[in-house]
Amino acid sequence: MLAPAERLDVLIDLTGLPDGARLHLVNSAPAPFGGGAVPTVAELETLLHEGDEANLNPFPWVLCFDVDPDAATPGRPGSLLEALGEEVLNPRFRRLVHDLTDPLPTGEAVELSVEGHEHRIILLAETDPPGHLYLQEIVADPFGDIELQLPGDPLPRRYRVEGWMADDYSPSSSRVSFYDRIALRPQLGRWQVWRFVNATADTHPLHIHQSQFQPLDDVGGLLDVTAGPDGPSLYDPTFRHTLAPIRVSATPDGRRFEPPETHGWKDVIRIDPGNVVKVAVRFDVPGRFVYHCHVLEREDTEMMRALRRHRHRHERHGHEPRHVIRDGRVVSRETPILSSSTRGRSTRRGIRSPDPGDRAGPATVAGRPAGRPARSRRGSLSGSRRTGRACAPSRSCCSGRARAAPV
Repeated sequence: MLAPAERLDVLIDLTGLPDGARLHLVNSAPAPFGGGAVPTVAELETLLHEGDEANLNPFPWVLCFDVDPDAATPGRPGSLLEALGEEVLNPRFRRLVHDLTDPLPTGEAVELSVEGHEHRIILLAETDPPGHLYLQEIVADPFGDIELQLPGDPLPRRYRVEGWMADDYSPSSSRVSFYDRIALRPQLGRWQVWRFVNATADTHPLHIHQSQFQPLDDVGGLLDVTAGPDGPSLYDPTFRHTLAPIRVSATPDGRRFEPPETHGWKDVIRIDPGNVVKVAVRFDVPGRFVYHCHVLEREDTEMMRALRRHRHRHERHGHEPRHVIRDGRVVSRETPILSSSTRGRSTRRGIRSPDPGDRAGPATVAGRPAGRPARSRRGSLSGSRRTGRACAPSRSCCSGRARAAPV
């Protein structure tokens, strides 16, 4: 099955078909799609000739192939398929794994371990359907109101949405949106392992911009995310808490990935209802990008979040000098990049100082693009008000370039 924006290179063998034969490609998935079995031949025949009476798939016809011996663009000989079946299409491809397999099974691609990776967990959630859809990055917190058992955990653990304190009960509509602070700040050249947890009743094709990734497992995990077969979701994204602990299902296997999904690179992956899908991704281009559900109406209603990729470690944990326009005046200050534990509190000077770089919206910076440090008349980086010196990166963070793992 292909979700919106997924791509697949297909070779079709028309050998032996009579002249004038016609082949049809139809879309058999209703919308919204919640997973399900592949339709039978009889069901496809009905769909082809009669359409979808339930009006959940009103335009199932995608395209057709006419076998024409006089076509302007003739195909290749059928022997091509036989030759390709015996060849390794990309000998340099490496299958990403968490732990290396020893010995490697015969016929499998060479493995590459994602050593030194960071873990992130992302909840796909929806208010009472048809409600607002969210992407919420969560972090472990013993006082959090989200009780979640992931595959491999013996018991549920507590989490909270990153950027919110555990005792903050303001509705998510006030802050959790595309324009909220950026929670994902991966370092360039370092592997990330992201786990997508789908707490909705719909399938979501997740797309990460300016990157390619691979699913780490051959099969996804499966959680009980609803109160009974037709009950409501156990997770309330409005107030960021679970109605009851979300646990691993009695049949813990989610959907199984097809071989083309695990033997190649992807930039869109399908997350079925209740599934936990783990992907390994590495970012090599700095800047601000987004990840989102690729169903257009969901993407356009902010089922999309920003991420910011950093070249050096001190950019995430250090200080970033800026000149910022505030209330019509140019303010020079040393701005800490605040963590979730300090955000929303007063600084030492008694004034809350959010960093414009922490938000997905454009920052207004005097005379230059947002995020570029100002320079003094002598050409050096402008620094704090007390010293006037540049904020020098530490030797341990910036003495060398980040080394990328081999591919």
